[in-house]
Formats: sequence, C-alpha cells, structure tokens
Amino acid sequence: MSRSFVLFMTAALTLASISACGDDNNATGPDDPKSVVPISGSGQEAQVGRAITDPLVVEVRDDNGRPMSGVPVTFAVTGGTASISLASAQTDGSGRASTTVTLGNDGGPVVITASVRGGASTKFTLTAKRETFSTQLTGAAERPNPVATNGTGTAQFTVFGPVIQFQITHANLTTPVVGAHIHAPADANTNAAIVVGFPVVAGVVQSTGSFSSTNNPNMSLDSLKVLMRAGLTYVNVHTVTNPGGEIRGQIGTP
Repeated sequence: MSRSFVLFMTAALTLASISACGDDNNATGPDDPKSVVPISGSGQEAQVGRAITDPLVVEVRDDNGRPMSGVPVTFAVTGGTASISLASAQTDGSGRASTTVTLGNDGGPVVITASVRGGASTKFTLTAKRETFSTQLTGAAERPNPVATNGTGTAQFTVFGPVIQFQITHANLTTPVVGAHIHAPADANTNAAIVVGFPVVAGVVQSTGSFSSTNNPNMSLDSLKVLMRAGLTYVNVHTVTNPGGEIRGQIGTP
C-alpha cells in the first residue's frame, strides 16, 4: 500500500469525522441536563417593589431522572419587571438551585425563566400587586364630635410608583362640599393638619385624579405612604353646614 494512499485515507477519515460533529454549539451532549423541574416558588404574589416571600427552587435532572449536582442554572426575567438576587447558581448535592426575586414597580404578571446548558428550561409565574388603600366615609367617624347626617362616601387610593391615584364618591350630604382632604398624622380619634387636598367643583369632590406630592413641604409622598400603611391618615369631606367635616374615614389597607 503506497504512502500517498495512506495519507489520502487519513485525510478523508478526518474530514468525515469533522463533518459528523457539525458546528452546532447548542446541540445537546451526553452529559447535558435533560430537564429543569420547578420545585417551589411559582404562583406567589407580592406588592410592587417588594420581595416575594419564598425563593424559586429548581431541580436539574439527567436523562434517567436523577438529580445532577454542579450544574450552572441561569435565572432571567423574561416577562414583567423584577430583579433577581442570583442570576446564576450551581445545583447542590441534591441537584437543586434557587434564587430570590424582588418585584418591580409595574403591576401584573412577572415571568422568571430558569435554564441550563443544552437548552432545558422552566418558567415561574409571579404576580406584582399594586398597593391600595381605602376607607368608608360616615358622619359617625367625625371627631371630636360625630355628625348626624345621611351622608356617606368612599375613598380608594392606588399607588403607581411616584403617583397615587384616587377615586372618591359621596352622596346625601346636607349641603354642597367646600373642601375634601387627607389629614395626617392622626388615629381615628384625633384631628390633624391637611396634607393633600382634592379638587372641588360646584360643590362636588372631583371623583378621580392623582397626586404626586403633599401640601406639606416637610412631608414627602413616601412619608405619607408610611402613615397610610400605619393607619394614621384619614379623609375628611367638609360641607357648608359642617365646615369642620361632615363625613370622615380612616384610611387603611383592604
């Protein structure tokens, strides 16, 4: 057998081997994980801007369903807004890896995808809830003295980042409205200064709107939200007959 023939056959076999391997770097190899299984954490809800209670936990398994240790798992936000404590974590001796999530300021669904080499992945779905407050307005809640009136009302507040939207209703008041406000800081038996005023048009409180600051230069909107969470704010609707307030309600969480 000639030397040139041997060289030819060697080159041909080498080319065939290279062609068989291909150039797909994403192809699944024999040692790549075959599945990423969500263990716990999906379906949680939390208010926007806050961390979810429990970590997201996955288990990585081979093609026989056995847990695989030492496998890097990538966690990524693939829907909504959020931040992840660990964008990459290796599986432990039980084949598990985890991360924690802090929701962003946008309400709605948040999707976190956990993936490994070879393309296996799984998804977690979380829900970011906007922070809300509400109250029922009655004459009996007025202080220092309750007011005898058939008037009633409601007030609802929804936080959208640096803005708070409001929705106010009232009915059966004795006379037209001359003012409506949030007062703070005060519990249900105390009066306090005005910190936010609502527009009043032709004796009626504007039913919807928003505000991004308070009337008090020494109280930020964040400080007001802290007081609202603590139950130390109230809505008061003032009328011609009852200028000190005809219906009132302590703001609280639903």
